[in-house]
Amino acid sequence: MLTDASMEPIVHRERCYRCFRPAQTCYCRDIIPVRTNARFIFLLHPREALHQRTGTGRLTHLSLPGSRLFVGLDFAMNAELMDLVFNDHFQTMLLYPGSSVQTAPTINAAATQRDERPYLFIVLDATWHLSRKLLRLNPWLEQIPRVGLAGVYRSSFRIKRQPGFGYLATIEAVCFLLREFEQEKLIRLQTDPAKLLLVFEKMVSVQESFIQGRGSPYRAPTNPPE
Repeated sequence: MLTDASMEPIVHRERCYRCFRPAQTCYCRDIIPVRTNARFIFLLHPREALHQRTGTGRLTHLSLPGSRLFVGLDFAMNAELMDLVFNDHFQTMLLYPGSSVQTAPTINAAATQRDERPYLFIVLDATWHLSRKLLRLNPWLEQIPRVGLAGVYRSSFRIKRQPGFGYLATIEAVCFLLREFEQEKLIRLQTDPAKLLLVFEKMVSVQESFIQGRGSPYRAPTNPPE
């Protein structure tokens, strides 16, 4: 026997199929394109792709015209991706910490001759645990020189507890990378990369209001004193 409750229609929330967020929290109209001659490839872990509420990789991708985003675990058989990565037209670098990581100032200081090829930055968008898994599943990434940030920055990701001081959201890391490479005149920018942080700050503020509105025991992550 059907009850009144069982006959109630199932309500599906409208979703934006560009940013994959619910329509009420879609940030596409707030995105300001950041134009640069540097190229970006985002490798998104499938689990991260399902958590678009606080994920910033797709948001960063949508903010960078010409960037590419691939979702998966093992990318070695993706011919399109491999053609992009191992292309002599680019100076390809992996944005990831490591013992032999380079920064914009060290690259500039070590250069004996200016390489005019545009940079292609590969960015892993996942939690730190899952990003290490992506590295293990994609040994070809070990062939790519690593790049990091010269400065130490405080994250504004108030709704997400970071592993420690200096850990950043993907969109923050890309913003500061662009700024440092432009300061060393290694890339060209037509837009201030700080524009990336405007939509990020709005996302954080909206999620913060949702958390506080439903009485969640949310506590803002604390950073160590400077």
